[in-house]
Amino acid sequence: MEPNETGMKPWQWGITVLVIVIVLALIGYFVFRGPSTTGTDDQNPVTQNQNTNELNRIIISDQFPGNRVYVSTVQLGSAGFVVIHKDNAGAPGAVIGYAWMDKGVAPLTVDLTESTVDGGVYYAMLHTDAGSDKAFDIAKDLPIRDSKGGIVMKMFKALLDIPEFKG
Repeated sequence: MEPNETGMKPWQWGITVLVIVIVLALIGYFVFRGPSTTGTDDQNPVTQNQNTNELNRIIISDQFPGNRVYVSTVQLGSAGFVVIHKDNAGAPGAVIGYAWMDKGVAPLTVDLTESTVDGGVYYAMLHTDAGSDKAFDIAKDLPIRDSKGGIVMKMFKALLDIPEFKG
């Protein structure tokens, strides 16, 4: 086979194109493969209770200050509560709102007894419904824990100036 104007033979072009496609495929795989199953994804924590194979997770973004919190996705392996806690020195503190949810996956709105404030840090936490009575009791309806003993929760902020809403 004769070289073309660039000095490369057709089979060399084929090999070059193949290498480029493989490199792009590897880059795409590592960039778009999603969260690792061996690590922790702070944005979308998914936990599995090893005893019951229940999946529990919560996905929430920063919010505008106000008297409601909008949770993008809640997944509960059994009925329970999404509870909003104020920050207490970097940990969940006083409860300022809660909403009951049946087993399943859905978005959820939580009405608050105290409005969130600009710059405030809050926690959306999953709690059990120990009495199966749909009435939240902080003493009985304990936080849901993952297989490693960690509490299933997500921290978020109340901000007047949320970056993803800038045009």
